[in-house]
Amino acid sequence: MFAEHGLSGYLSTVLDRMRVGRHVGIEAYFHAGKDIRFLCHQHSRRQGVTNRRHATMAGGIRRHAPTEHELDVIVDGC
Repeated sequence: MFAEHGLSGYLSTVLDRMRVGRHVGIEAYFHAGKDIRFLCHQHSRRQGVTNRRHATMAGGIRRHAPTEHELDVIVDGC
């Protein structure tokens, strides 16, 4: 799909940033009605310290201007 829309280079850049930051995934959400964009950078999917019944994750939230380029937001998150 990325190649079909001429975005293969963009995908490669994002994947490279994920490898450098040792991320396991990025989830992207968009709500058109409210014009909300949200990116969740996943550092680890490791669950539970001793019992594996709950997720222990570390992370944070950053706010960016709606006009900021998406790739800049991804680089900042990684």
